[in-house]
This record gives sequence, C-alpha cells and structure tokens, in this order.
Amino acid sequence: MADIVAEEAARHPDTPVEAFATDEQRIGLKPVTRRVWAPVGKRPISQGHHRFEWLYVTAFVSPATGEVFGYVSNGVSKPFLEALLRLFAEEVGAGRDRIVVLVLDNAGRHGQAGLVVPEGIRLVFQPAYTPEVQRAETLSTLVDEPIVSKHVPDLETLDKVISARCAPLAAERPKSKAKQASTGGPISLTRGDQPEMVSLYRRHRFPPEIISQAVWLYFRFPLSLRMVEELLAARRICVTYETVRQWGIRFGKAFADQIHRRAPARGDKWHMDEVVVSIAGETHWLWRAVDQNGFVLDVLVQRRRDAMAAQQLLKSLLKSARTPPRVMTTDKLRAYGAAKARMSLRIEHRQHKGLNNRAENSYQPTRRRERIMKRFKSARQAQRFLTVHDQIGDLFHFPYPESVSADRRRALRARAFVTWRQTSKTKAAA
Repeated sequence: MADIVAEEAARHPDTPVEAFATDEQRIGLKPVTRRVWAPVGKRPISQGHHRFEWLYVTAFVSPATGEVFGYVSNGVSKPFLEALLRLFAEEVGAGRDRIVVLVLDNAGRHGQAGLVVPEGIRLVFQPAYTPEVQRAETLSTLVDEPIVSKHVPDLETLDKVISARCAPLAAERPKSKAKQASTGGPISLTRGDQPEMVSLYRRHRFPPEIISQAVWLYFRFPLSLRMVEELLAARRICVTYETVRQWGIRFGKAFADQIHRRAPARGDKWHMDEVVVSIAGETHWLWRAVDQNGFVLDVLVQRRRDAMAAQQLLKSLLKSARTPPRVMTTDKLRAYGAAKARMSLRIEHRQHKGLNNRAENSYQPTRRRERIMKRFKSARQAQRFLTVHDQIGDLFHFPYPESVSADRRRALRARAFVTWRQTSKTKAAA
C-alpha cells in the first residue's frame, strides 16, 4: 500500500494522497449473541427469531487517522456501489484536490466491467485469502454493540438503531483507531512472516513442516493413512499411521477454519443436492451445497431427508455466507421448497434434475475417499473429515481448467501453496 500511495503522490505532487479501506457487513434480525454474565446454574435467555432479513452496513475507514464514514442500505449491487462511491467521494472531498486510494476485497460486484469510479478515487483490490489486511472489517464489533443480545422486531427498528450507531463513529476516532491498531499494524498488501502457531504446535516432537505435509497429503489426495505413512517413510520420516490420524484430527479443523476465513466471497448461485451414505450399517444422507464455480459451500451429514434437514442446511449456509444467494438450484425434492417457505427466503428457486449436475459431480471426490477409507465409521467422523477435505480441496480448485492456460494454472497453484504455507505457518521447502 505504501508503494501505491507513493506512486500516486509522485503522479500528483501537489495533491494530498490518503488511503482508505472499505467493507460491507450484513446485519439481520437474527440476534447477535455474545457472552454475558448470569447467575451460577442459570442459563441466560433472550427473545429472538430466525427471520432471515437483513441490512448492509458499508464502512470506509482511514487506518492512519481513524476517520470513519458509515452507510446503511438494504442491498448491495453494482449500481448501489457506484452511487455509494459518488457519495463517499463528495463527503471525503476526493477529486482534483485530494486523491483517495481505496482498498476493497474481491467481491464480484467490486470488479464488474463498466464500473464507474469517481474522479480522485483509485480502487486497489486486496490479495485473495487475506482478510486480515482489510482494516474496515475490524469495525464490525463496534457497529454491533447496540444490538448485541437484544431482540429487534423489524427492519425499520434495526435501520434506526444502526443509523444512530453509525453517526457517532466519526466522532470516535481515537477508539476506532485503537481498535485498528490492536488487530495489526499499518495497512499493507504485502504479507510478511506471521508468528508461529505456538499454541497449536506446542508439545509436538515433529516440526510444523512435517505435520502440515502429512495433513495436506491425507486430505488432498485419495490416500489411506498407511499410504501417507509410506510416502513419509520414503523421505526418511518415520511416523506411524496412527500419528497421521491424530494429526488430521488435531490440525485439520484449525487449517480448514483458517482457509475458510481467508477465502474470497463465493458465487451467488447455489446448487444443493443430497446423496445416501451407509455409516455403520445405517442409512444417512449427505447434504452438500456448491456455487456455480464448483466451490463447496457446506456439507452436512443427517439421518433425515426431509424439510427439517434441508432447513438445517440452509441455516448453516446463510450463517457462513458473506453475500446472500441470488438463485438456488436443486433437484425435484420437495423438502427444499418447504424449507425455503418456512424461512421466508425471497430468492429464485429452480428445480430441475439436469440443472443440478454441478452439485452431483462434486460428490465424486467424496466417493473416492469413501472407498479408500472403507466407508465412514460414524456420522461424526464423516462430518469432521468432509469439512476439512472440502476446504482444502477448494483451496486447490481452479474453475473451468479447460479455458485456463498452463502458465495461469501454474500461477494459481503457486498462489494456493503460498496460502497453505501461510495457513499452516510453515516455510517453503528448500
């Protein structure tokens, strides 16, 4: 970021140049819960509902001065972003007399062709899988304060509360600036060395590079535990298959969570499907959702194949999604329509067997692993394994490989390995 600001300063020597970061946050009627004090032996209870209706809060913050501009809206789109940029440019005074370098994530609407950017605003996109460099995200806890553990009846009340909260943020520069400083240093788009995951690798005899390599081999490829043991033995690393299994349990979930937090926003077309799996002689259903690019959004192992199970999948998807879906594609199972009606979701629902090949094809890696593992031993083990397996698979998944050149594939693969090393806090092999 310092290089980009210096470049703009050299291009416009008589004009001040300042950096801002922007990000949007979705706040809905579902209560925001945090830890609260309660008498010993009594569970705190508060009112709430599961209506999936929400507003968007878009914040612009200067990491250097703590200056904050907040806006509340009922949606996000390309026309809205253009209008928002014009309003922000007017309020901040961007133009011939002031240059603003604006850092934003890689959401699809941010980089759409034909996006009109006002004079004096230069858009800079942060690298993929790097939410920690987006300083605007640190304001979410400040915006949430008025509605934490409280019941909001409707969107009008929520709009008034959030608008009243966003207004004084500009007057709280010392607090917001301190909040930014506590989450990292000055904004930077070059990611340096991160501190070691001391608490995660503590009391482990093998170095992090060996542990991360074993975990990557086990979850990335259709290999059994004994196959991973032999591959490590070929490199004169003597570990047992039981050690590899324990490493997968101990480190797999932590790595998957890091990858999920670093992942960019996924597509707005959700393909959902369910297949039967036999676990310990009992029939279970594996529910899965992928976007139009083949990235796995969520997996859920259930005993049922009804509206309640479909509703559980939709709740999990909406909870983890950064942007709401535009289209939901499923097969002709009526449970999806019933779950959508129960949750009052206002999205387009397409039901056709031929349109859902994207979700059906995503089960192929799972079936290969199921054969190698000689079926899953329990529903808990299947849920734990597939959650990690799909996140690591998404990291190395490149959509539409037939239309990508070999050089581009190598560059994407190299970037994925860099992200993996940053996730596992390891160094590149010599």
